[in-house]
Amino acid sequence: SLVVLATRREGVGGAATRLGELWVEAVNGLGLLGPAITTAPPLSTGGLVGLRTWLWTGRSSPNVWGVLTATADARPEGLDEWVDVRAEPITIGWDMGEPDRAPVTCDHPGEEYRQGMQQHSPDCGFTYHQPSRTMPDGTYPVTAITTWRVQWWVNGAWDGQLDLQVGSTAPYRVDEVQVLVGRDG
Repeated sequence: SLVVLATRREGVGGAATRLGELWVEAVNGLGLLGPAITTAPPLSTGGLVGLRTWLWTGRSSPNVWGVLTATADARPEGLDEWVDVRAEPITIGWDMGEPDRAPVTCDHPGEEYRQGMQQHSPDCGFTYHQPSRTMPDGTYPVTAITTWRVQWWVNGAWDGQLDLQVGSTAPYRVDEVQVLVGRDG
C-alpha cells in the first residue's frame, strides 16, 4: 500500500492552508496497491525454461487495477478547502528477475490463464532462458510495478496530475527439463 507524507505550508498571503495535507490525505485515501502477482505456471509450482509464463494481476479489488476516487475535505472544520483525487492504472512493468533481461511492460492487467489456453500465447508474458538454481534461494525475484495516473482538483478546479508507482514482489522458481535419449543395442 502506498503512503504519501507532506509538510505544512503557508497559503496565499501567509494565511494557513491545509491543502497540502488534504492532498496527501486524499491520495492516501485511494488505497493504491501494487499488482497481485499471478502467473501460469503458478508461483507455487514454478516455471520452466523455454515455456511462456503468463503474467496478470488479480482484479479482486479496484485498488489493484481499477479507477479510484477519494476526497479530503476541511469544510467541516470551517476552512473552505477540499481536494478530490482520481487514480487510474496505466501500465504494469514486470521485472522477472533473470539477469540482463528487459522488463515486460503491459498496458492492461494481463489475461488470466484458463485450462485449454496452451495454444494461445499471452501478450503479457515472459519466457525464461536460464533456470533459477544459481540465484540466491534458487528463485528469481519477480517485481511487478503498477503506474497509477493520479489527477486532482482543488476546491473544484482541476489542479494537476502525476504518475505514482506501487509495486509487489514474489519469488519464482524456474527449472529446466532434461531429456535423455538412449540407444538400444
